[in-house]
Amino acid sequence: MDKAQIQAMPFIYIFALVVGALILVFGLKYAFSLQSSGEQIELGRFRLDVEREVSFIYNLDTDSSSEVKLRTPTSIKTICFTNPEKEVRTTDQQFRDLLFLNPKNNFFIISEDTSQDKSFYVEHLKSDTNPFCISPKGELKVIFENKGTYVTPTE
Repeated sequence: MDKAQIQAMPFIYIFALVVGALILVFGLKYAFSLQSSGEQIELGRFRLDVEREVSFIYNLDTDSSSEVKLRTPTSIKTICFTNPEKEVRTTDQQFRDLLFLNPKNNFFIISEDTSQDKSFYVEHLKSDTNPFCISPKGELKVIFENKGTYVTPTE
C-alpha cells in the first residue's frame, strides 16, 4: 500500500459507518411505521367484522340471536355499544369525552392511548343497555339479538 491509500482508508471507514447508520435509522423508522399501519388495518378489519355480523343477524328472523367471537387488537381496552336515541350514563371520563365528540355513533372503541380511541355508526345496531361495555382482552365475545327493527348486544 502506498501512502495515499493509507490516508484514504479512514475516510472509507467513516463513510461506511455513516451509510450503515443511515440504513439502520431509516430501516427502524420504516419498521415502526409498518407496525402502526398493521394496527390500523387490524382495527379496520375488526370494525368491518362487527358490521358484517350485525347485518347478518338483522337479516334473520325476529328474536334470532347468535354468539359472536371476534379477535380484537390488543390495544383495545373497552368496547361500548350505545343507543344514540337515548341518554347514555357513564362514569368513564374517556368514554364520555368520545361520546361527546361523536353523539350519533353507536359503536365505541376505547384504547389505552386516548389518541387511538375510535367511534363508528353501525347500521341497525342499538343497545338496550345504554351503554353496553365489554373489556375484550384480545377477543370480543358477545351475543347479538335481532329485535325486529334493530340488533342489540347482550352477554
